Amino acid sequence: MIRLLILTAGAILLLHRPAYAYLDPGTASIILQVVVGAVAAAGLYFRAYLARLFSYFRRPAKNDPGSNAPGIDAKDDGDRLKNKPADGD
Repeated sequence: MIRLLILTAGAILLLHRPAYAYLDPGTASIILQVVVGAVAAAGLYFRAYLARLFSYFRRPAKNDPGSNAPGIDAKDDGDRLKNKPADGD
């Protein structure tokens, strides 16, 4: 497989012809933007993948309302001011 790759690369380098093409600065700028965007997208993808992977190995927080930690009432909706009387009553 590597031998075929080396032979193909050698043939391309030895048998090339001039393209007579012109790349203006605008084209180079677009190519640079594509490369930078691809690197940024790959970085964010792997960061999210690693965060999801590490979340499987973490323990749930003790103060997480969704956990079954002692001292947390399952019926508590978090609105402790709901039944408080108004000022002046």
